[in-house]
This record gives sequence, C-alpha cells and structure tokens, in this order.
Amino acid sequence: MGPSIFSTFFRHGQTLETFRGKGVHQSAVDTAIQKLDEGGWVHLYGEGKVNQPNEYPRNEHGVASLPRFKWGVGRIIMETLTPPVIIPMWLTGFDKLMPEGRAFPWKYLPRYGAELSVTFGSPIPAEEILEALGPLSPHAPPSSFSPGGLCR
Repeated sequence: MGPSIFSTFFRHGQTLETFRGKGVHQSAVDTAIQKLDEGGWVHLYGEGKVNQPNEYPRNEHGVASLPRFKWGVGRIIMETLTPPVIIPMWLTGFDKLMPEGRAFPWKYLPRYGAELSVTFGSPIPAEEILEALGPLSPHAPPSSFSPGGLCR
C-alpha cells in the first residue's frame, strides 16, 4: 500500500491532507479556514502528532503541559472571519488500538479489546482566545500596536 492509496482513502473520508515541512500556506489550511467561515467544523491535532507520549512535563501544581501547537493552528485562528469555538478533547488508548512498529499486515488492523476514552472539555469562549491573542488578533479594536513591538 503506497502513500497514494492512503491519500485517496483519507481524502474520501473528508480528511484534509497536510504535508510536514511545507509551511502554513497549504490548501488544507485554506480549506479549514473556509469551512469554519461557512459555519462548518474542523477536528485537528494541534500538536501535529497522533501518537503522544504517556507522560507530559508537569508544573509545580501538577498540571501537564502539552507541546506547543503547530503554526497552522495559529493561522486558522487568526484568519477566520469569526473566532472559532474550540472544544478541547483528550483521547486515550488509541496507541493500544493501533500501536506503532507492527509488521505488515498487522499494522493496518486495529487490536481487538483496546480500551478507548474520549473526554471533552468545556468550549473555550471566543473572548478568551481574543484576549490571549491581544493586539495580534484581527478582531481586536484598532490600537497603537506596531509589528515591531513598539507602541507609538
């Protein structure tokens, strides 16, 4: 099974194909922005990975830190006409369902009996996103912010 078979399979499943190392100006990111502007939804892995480590670094309060999101996520948030509703999701067990490193043909078949969990967080209000973006937000009121970081 070559890459073209996978591309065709996922394209028919309404998956937006991105290419690592090709930057944020890809047709998949353009399509994601368009879908959101039209009231649609987009599900993505903001960290740019499907399989994640079992443990994340934790701060002094025990809160785990995710890896930084990829640049395409920022472009999607910045270029939509209205800030998108972001619903955090935490997926577990998928590394047991389709573990990496299995030989052909087993690597294409899910493992029976894997326990999966999908946890949804509360939607992040658009106001919080805009506040976090500050003057960089295209939805922010005009200010004296300059791209060089100096206020005049």
